[in-house]
Amino acid sequence: MTTLDKDFQHIADQINQHLKTAAAALKKANKLKDEANMAAIIAPYDLRESLGLDEEQGELLIQKCDLIDVSDLESEICSLGWSTSSSYC
Repeated sequence: MTTLDKDFQHIADQINQHLKTAAAALKKANKLKDEANMAAIIAPYDLRESLGLDEEQGELLIQKCDLIDVSDLESEICSLGWSTSSSYC
């Protein structure tokens, strides 16, 4: 293994640990979402139709989703090279 490979392995290990930590935090957020009886934390444009909600239920879920700030998460995901453009589809 070259020096570059050894150095990268250390970086990859650190990245993987941070991703595992992030995944654990998202798992906790997902549990809270479930406890709040929310079907989603991001309101896609067709939320009511895709979930089969009536207008009142859909509007309530959209109001709840509006209170969840995912902007930092989306920004960091995009910085990693992943696309979040389908989040609201």
